[in-house]
Amino acid sequence: MTLLAIETSGKACSATVIRDGKDYTVFTPTAGTHSAALFPHLEEAMKKAGVSPNELDAVAVSQGPGSFTGIRIGIAAVKGIAWAGELPTIGISSLEASAYAAETDGPVASLIDARHGNFYFAHFFFENGKGTRLTPDQVLPAPEIAELLPDGCFLTGEGAAAFFALCPEKRFALLDAPATSLGVARAALVRNPGDFIPAKDLEAVYLRPSQAERTRKESQKV
Repeated sequence: MTLLAIETSGKACSATVIRDGKDYTVFTPTAGTHSAALFPHLEEAMKKAGVSPNELDAVAVSQGPGSFTGIRIGIAAVKGIAWAGELPTIGISSLEASAYAAETDGPVASLIDARHGNFYFAHFFFENGKGTRLTPDQVLPAPEIAELLPDGCFLTGEGAAAFFALCPEKRFALLDAPATSLGVARAALVRNPGDFIPAKDLEAVYLRPSQAERTRKESQKV
């Protein structure tokens, strides 16, 4: 499969093309404006892989949780690419993408800081490069997450360092690997063909309302 993968849910912006089992990735740790960085990244990744858009078999994207704006940018880009080529798509949890980006076997917890001591969180177990999901994506306070994790669990994702700082016993191993398009691609490649869907059905997963939505609801109560 020749797969294009995009990650824009966090601070970094990246694009990966998988072709003949090899990956070609363009990654910017802090992209600034994803809308400006993404398409040059896409063009460069496809150029490195030596493929054109009409040679792609499918497109994958991180669908959240994470930056509301970043998620929307990535999904909009994938829908445009997929519609033009009538390509199947797949949305990958940004927490799962971080777990696959960690490239380690054993228990892995992926975390994104949700503020006020809360974290977007998911727990996986990896063996031979393939992850088994142990929990759904969810938002939990740090102490509740710590209770769920075994000693020696690897912590990854943009919120890993912040979570680790809140754990006085330090019984976990900090990896602090962010979600990347390569992690998105790896997660997509182990999925079943039936998991890929038409672009029109691809949706963002936020887990909770944006700050603007929460502010609007609060104002309506007054």
